[in-house]
Amino acid sequence: MAEEEVMRVGRRVYVSNLAWKSSWQDLKDHFRSVGEVVYSNVIKDESGRSKGWGIVEFAQPEEAVAAISTLNGTDLGGRTILVREDREDRCQLQLLEAQAWRHPIVAQPLSSSTTAPRPPTSSRPSSGTSASTGFQYLVKWQG
Repeated sequence: MAEEEVMRVGRRVYVSNLAWKSSWQDLKDHFRSVGEVVYSNVIKDESGRSKGWGIVEFAQPEEAVAAISTLNGTDLGGRTILVREDREDRCQLQLLEAQAWRHPIVAQPLSSSTTAPRPPTSSRPSSGTSASTGFQYLVKWQG
């Protein structure tokens, strides 16, 4: 498949035509059949009433594709739901890929005796310590 034919798919799906009584838990339970749901939300107005649509996020993009192909047109709460790719998720994915292309980073471990400097106040970190592993790293911005 040629490079220009590859389409990036996000992990989130947009679900519309929800019943007013549908909750995030209803969405999660319904979409659990196609993959691991990491987030679900029914969007509500200022009064707390459902707007009739929601977002479901999966652990893997393949699960989102499976949700679109198998759950679109199914019944949830007495209504036929519509499931499609969350376009906002795709836009964010494309933006991140474009930023990574323009500004690739290279991570280099620091020696154990080196103290990592405090990260600058700008949005571009230069160094730090991984919270999960305690591994110190130095990030060099290219370009």
